Amino acid sequence: MLRFQEALLLGCALALTGLGLLTLNAIAPSLALRQAVWAVLGLGVYATVRSFSPRNLVRLAWAGYALHLILLMVVLAVGQGPVHRWLDLGVVSYQPSEGMKALLILLLPQMALPLYAENLLRAAVFAGLPALLVAMEPDLATAGVMGLVALVQVYLAGLSLRFLLLVASLPLLLLTVVIPWFFWVILAAGSLVILLTSLGRGYWLFYASVMVLGGVLTPVVWNRALKPYQQERIIRFFRASDPQASWQAYQAEIAVGSGGLLGKGYGRGTQKALRFLPAAHTDFIFSAFAEEWGFAGSILVFLLFGVLIWNLSAWGSTLPDPRHALVLQGIAAFFLLHAGFNLAMNLRVFPVAGLPLPFMSYGGSHLLAEFALLGVAQAHFRATWKK
Repeated sequence: MLRFQEALLLGCALALTGLGLLTLNAIAPSLALRQAVWAVLGLGVYATVRSFSPRNLVRLAWAGYALHLILLMVVLAVGQGPVHRWLDLGVVSYQPSEGMKALLILLLPQMALPLYAENLLRAAVFAGLPALLVAMEPDLATAGVMGLVALVQVYLAGLSLRFLLLVASLPLLLLTVVIPWFFWVILAAGSLVILLTSLGRGYWLFYASVMVLGGVLTPVVWNRALKPYQQERIIRFFRASDPQASWQAYQAEIAVGSGGLLGKGYGRGTQKALRFLPAAHTDFIFSAFAEEWGFAGSILVFLLFGVLIWNLSAWGSTLPDPRHALVLQGIAAFFLLHAGFNLAMNLRVFPVAGLPLPFMSYGGSHLLAEFALLGVAQAHFRATWKK
């Protein structure tokens, strides 16, 4: 059973990596070659991480957390590019936020369990500090994924669903800048939840107060915290009927739709070849793939992600140690959110967020982190089965 589980998860990851390499080779062979080197290094990271016991992984992760916290601060000071996300290490560049995501998944259950108020507060500070540093780069999409994975883990640890809904509704208030009436939708939905769960008038007053305060602060956050290009991405998404207002998503939609049932054929994608499709090697690699492999190839990608995520979650729920189980559920949530948001962005049902598609998008930092997380999952399985 253990060997089957290991082969299944690693097989899905390698299949997705292989599809990504094929697509990158059709875009630019040099990119595929570099990504292949990263994939080999990723396999080395996977093999190394899976050989450790969960206890030793946690010990190493504490040192890794401290190091990456320092690196995130350094990135803000000397990071590369108009947005400070990468550190120039000479031969390669490294994105510390990718490594920090993996470390938080491993360490947060150690902070949150047992789920007492003071432990929950410590966990919030523990996850919130690196998320804040990442948001300042600015990289709100990655910071948001950090927060969402943390919320999934603490919810599965026993956090009240009502409290979770309250927290989750606050970021949605940003949409009221584009759609003013959406504030009343959020308020009504939250009030309905409170009414149906019989929480009483005190909780409703608390929720309404938070919503009103959030509504007042939303314009401040919109104008001061969001960069102009981030505001533009959200506005463009809600003008989807205008191709000029959402150029990136519109070109991605054309690429996916033009693939038809079986695709145009390998290397024959015109959207990327004519450079209409933006970031075809990173954010929109799925669109480039779908144009050449069609609906049949797209279904294969969905199935591979489905098998990977389902088995991580299902097998993780069987682990007797609650901390180990939360780690596996956090890894499943990580792949679900990354793949879900990226695919939704490519299919024009979510704003362009700049999140890579796991195993397929070009980039070494996220690929190493993804193989490391698979190694963490295998290490926890092996420790349980040996007992």
